Amino acid sequence: MPQNLPDYVAVNMDSSRSSARRRAGMPGVIILALGCAGYSGLACADGAWVDCVYGGNSTQNITATTHLDVPRDISVGDALGPWITVSMPGAWRCTHRSEYQDIQPQMGVQVTAPGQVTAQAFDVDGATYSVYSAGNMSSMGIGYVLRWRFTLNGQTKDWTPLTSGRETFQSPGQLLTATYNHGEPWLLGVETQIRFVRTSTQALVNGHSIGMFYAALMRPVQIHNGSTSLGSDKISSAFYSNATYIASGGTCTTPDVTVTLKDVSVNQFTGIGSSAAKTHFDLRFNSCPPNMNSIDYSFAATTPILDASNGVVALNAASTADGVGIQLLREDSTPVTFNSLYRLDSYSPTYGGNYTVPLIAGIYQTDNAVSAGSVHSAVTFTLNYK
Repeated sequence: MPQNLPDYVAVNMDSSRSSARRRAGMPGVIILALGCAGYSGLACADGAWVDCVYGGNSTQNITATTHLDVPRDISVGDALGPWITVSMPGAWRCTHRSEYQDIQPQMGVQVTAPGQVTAQAFDVDGATYSVYSAGNMSSMGIGYVLRWRFTLNGQTKDWTPLTSGRETFQSPGQLLTATYNHGEPWLLGVETQIRFVRTSTQALVNGHSIGMFYAALMRPVQIHNGSTSLGSDKISSAFYSNATYIASGGTCTTPDVTVTLKDVSVNQFTGIGSSAAKTHFDLRFNSCPPNMNSIDYSFAATTPILDASNGVVALNAASTADGVGIQLLREDSTPVTFNSLYRLDSYSPTYGGNYTVPLIAGIYQTDNAVSAGSVHSAVTFTLNYK
């Protein structure tokens, strides 16, 4: 008899407490300052059981601009704009020490924020964060939250919210096992994201620029039999947003969406790239204000992206099925491109109004073998007003 694959995916499209939290900006300018022991630019082979050395150039510059369109009625604790990402897939090049071939330490990446802690227990996208301030943020009434995840030998862990005090390194929520690779090196990667939040009720002022600030400092960590070894080959990430701080009024209201997919048999999957349980649903943009030039929207994954070209994200930790992911498609069955802007073409600047965006979610085979179980994942969406 075929095995049933119960499936359920909660596509929680930005479960903000108010529509103001769905204001978005353009991608930000990001500068990565990278170096040994923080900034020296030298490679430092260190680690008790595994040597990890910085694996890139001393600096990396990514140039773009961003604008934060901030509604006048935004509340303290509300997020401003989308998550801004720095990805370093080959941050450290790691090799087992020859004398410790039989030891398999648990490894990960620790993170701290150089900025001052301005608030704690802020809820953003359903997780709790500390809020940090750097540069002129406090005078603008904003701060930033940060999350990170790391990749070890091709395995990626879930996002960990940063909640530590200033310059206090925090370990990730989960570690991964470093297995001996016959003397060959492997990569320890890290991805960080920041998001701005409002921290005070002071009046908003147009035209302020956030400028450059150091957001995070990262280092490898390895643990074996209760002993911990901390890497001295640190990497710092400096974000340069050059963001203009714009006060405006009015937002669309966007109800959360939960998509329930039907049960399917594992026999319906015929190989990597096959899919099943495709289900149509709508995003709703209600009570949109008039007098905007345009409204755009974008999608962000809350779990690792398994296949960007096909719009496939990984299942979350609550899932029990294996070998599949969740696929998100547009109405014409073309895959969604995450972190790209889509225009709400039907929007009327004259009248505002209510709008829907049809989408499709389904289960997508990602491995050669599929095992039965439940599937859960989530995707957030963000609006960008001009």
